[in-house]
Amino acid sequence: MYELLDLSQMSGGGPTAVTIGVFDGVHVGHQHLVSRLKQLAAERSLSPVVIVVHPPPQTVLEGLECWSFLTHLAYRRKLLKRCGVDKIITLEFTSQVSLISAFDFCEELVDKLQMRLMVAGPDFALGHRREGNMSRLDEIGRSLGFEVQLMDYFSLPDRPVSSSGIRTALEIGHIREANAMIGRGFEIDGVVVEGEKRGRLIGFPTANILPKKRQLVPRDGVYAVMARCNGQSYGGVANLGVRPTFGGGVRILEVHLFEFTGDIYGDRLEVAFVDSMRGERQFAGIDELRSQIAADVKTAQRILTQQAIG
Repeated sequence: MYELLDLSQMSGGGPTAVTIGVFDGVHVGHQHLVSRLKQLAAERSLSPVVIVVHPPPQTVLEGLECWSFLTHLAYRRKLLKRCGVDKIITLEFTSQVSLISAFDFCEELVDKLQMRLMVAGPDFALGHRREGNMSRLDEIGRSLGFEVQLMDYFSLPDRPVSSSGIRTALEIGHIREANAMIGRGFEIDGVVVEGEKRGRLIGFPTANILPKKRQLVPRDGVYAVMARCNGQSYGGVANLGVRPTFGGGVRILEVHLFEFTGDIYGDRLEVAFVDSMRGERQFAGIDELRSQIAADVKTAQRILTQQAIG
């Protein structure tokens, strides 16, 4: 479990190396930053600490109430732990926090966490009106006794990596491009809810998930997926959308799991998007829809087999 803390509630447990950010998506750039934090901390006999700022500052400062997350906070923390960091602090960002000067903010980190090293990503700044840029942080570090290390942009061979780039790729349905930047399959998870059971009637039963509030989802369409439930993994084909053939409705993720039989209502299902296949569309009737789903199943199976071989 976790709780949102303010600066005065933080504690360390010995000298630390600290990095700070939103870490939405915990993409390959974030993973590289955390790996470097751990390396530098080990070289200096410090404990690595990741401070996750939540909610994102722009949602507070610019009033972006419609902001959608690549990864919700609990999952972000889980992914950061997978990167090998035990100490993760969730700092609540408020309008009051936005008024704290860079010096006072850093002084709290030195006091509460015994910070001896700050590792910062590109374009990082903190403090009121982001006045704590790198040159200012170097100056503050010399005054308060901590070192500042700046990380360069992390890029793949064919593209830079950023949360905004991932968002754009997902919104236009470019799943493989998004996954390359994330470093894993983009996931949506949730509790399986009871649907209208139309899939079962046409021979393709589905597990249905309502995406969480403010969860960014890919463009509506049909996707090859890998899913996990109760410790087991399954290939599958998923439809994300409003089901126009049946008159439309609430946006839902419907997943047909290959080689699965059973009842998982109320269980948690994690769905990783592997590749996009086609857009959601309306069919003339049940027979046409059934024929298309059968073709989608074969396409998804081929995609998943090729991925496993590759």
